[in-house]
Amino acid sequence: MTKRFILLFTALAFVLAGCDKDDGGRRNKAVEQTLYQLYPDASHLDWDYDGNYVVVDFRSAIASDSRAAECEAWFDYNGSWYLTEFDIRFNELPAAVINAFNSSAYGSWYVEDVERIDRVGYASVYIIQVEDRTYGNDVEFDLYYDAQGILIKEIADGPDFGGNYGDFLPPTGSDYTAIREFIKNKYPNGQIVDIERGSNGYTDVDIIDNRISKDVVFDASGNWVYTTYEVAWTSLPAAVTSAFNSSAYKEYYVDDIDFYETADNGNYYRFDLESLLGDIKIYITENGTVSTTPGSGSGSGTGTDNPVGDVGVNQTIQAHIEAHYPGAVILDKDEKNGLTEVEILYNNAVLELFFNGSNQWVKSEQDVKYSDLPAAVKSVIDSTYSAYRIDDIELVETPTEKYYKFDMLQGNEFIMVNIAEDGTVI
Repeated sequence: MTKRFILLFTALAFVLAGCDKDDGGRRNKAVEQTLYQLYPDASHLDWDYDGNYVVVDFRSAIASDSRAAECEAWFDYNGSWYLTEFDIRFNELPAAVINAFNSSAYGSWYVEDVERIDRVGYASVYIIQVEDRTYGNDVEFDLYYDAQGILIKEIADGPDFGGNYGDFLPPTGSDYTAIREFIKNKYPNGQIVDIERGSNGYTDVDIIDNRISKDVVFDASGNWVYTTYEVAWTSLPAAVTSAFNSSAYKEYYVDDIDFYETADNGNYYRFDLESLLGDIKIYITENGTVSTTPGSGSGSGTGTDNPVGDVGVNQTIQAHIEAHYPGAVILDKDEKNGLTEVEILYNNAVLELFFNGSNQWVKSEQDVKYSDLPAAVKSVIDSTYSAYRIDDIELVETPTEKYYKFDMLQGNEFIMVNIAEDGTVI
């Protein structure tokens, strides 16, 4: 009996020697070796497993100015490293990021949390989670910066920090390898900061190239479709500004300008315009040709399709559109004011749907004519705002309300008025 007990105890000790019982996690020796190579001062290791990945929570001062900060690293079972998230303080951000944030429109907002994310094959990303606490507002944004202080993207109500960082993991596979190789050859100074695949297989790659944030898009077969980035009016070629000022759209308000470098439709500038007659997109080639379709007059493509419309949207967004707008055609997808904006054609009308960083529907907007307004709304406009000129009318729907938004002018005075269907000014 005693001999049998000794053998059992020895076997149990052997098992325990190969396992780490910290919070029930089982230590992976290959991962541990890589971890200490990357972070020699790592301590307080806590082990977990998520699908094909080993996740290790630990403390290290490598990114936190000699302060032992909370960190989370992701590896495969063979010990290959993919991602590390560092919980850092605001003053531990690169000086360029601090300066860029302080001089931005968000500089006065409350900073809730700051993180740095390192990934294999990617540039480091710094995320500042901010909240607007003025006048009782409760608006949150996640601001993504690179080390040079360039704002890569802003996401309204993004995913909460401290959650699962698996969404940040670099995608793997031969098709992604080919995409990375293409970007390396076409943009030798470019650094990849994010890769996202849409529901129809199209891939959107965010890069920083010569201090410019660009989106590089590939089709489901991995072929490059186009590259786009925002430009300022002052940076437009003379031929483009001259063409716009001579066009039928010169009185429209310019909301946004994006440059497109495409595989089939040549290069052109897309203008997002607004007016009382409705919103419209026009396209001007580098030599000054104006069109309402992209690429007309240049390139080898037909110029009949906007390449943006070919980009797949997130599956959650796709499901929302199919459930609420069956049969709708997705015309365009863009990022605007921290929201994902999806333009659709539904029942012969164009709607703009907005989704936050968690892919939740936030609101929809649709241009309407004065003649189509409810009688109660017309009555308020005619009695209270008759001295104003209506510049734009939109029907806005949110999860909690529905109203008509008016942009109106009186001389140099500009006002916005929201009126519910029953005529209540809100």
